[in-house]
Amino acid sequence: MQIATYLKVLPDKVLHAALFVPIIPLAWAAVKPKYAITKILLLWSGLLFGALTEIVQHYLPYRTGDIADLAADVVGSVLGIPFLLIFIFLTENK
Repeated sequence: MQIATYLKVLPDKVLHAALFVPIIPLAWAAVKPKYAITKILLLWSGLLFGALTEIVQHYLPYRTGDIADLAADVVGSVLGIPFLLIFIFLTENK
């Protein structure tokens, strides 16, 4: 059974979520934040990037911004947080 069918969502929403899963862990690994404000911004980066892309698409004549796409982006970002926690655990316990 396809995930989209099981969740009763459009397949592109599953793709949006899947593409956003690695954003926070990869950004964290690239930046290696030390300050609280940087950590907070990185945790919100999935939402910020998703919102920015949907706003840009809203103003392009050949694209449409979609709040459901933004929601799927946020879901994917949140699903990436456990991977971030695993990354932090593994890198701090060397």
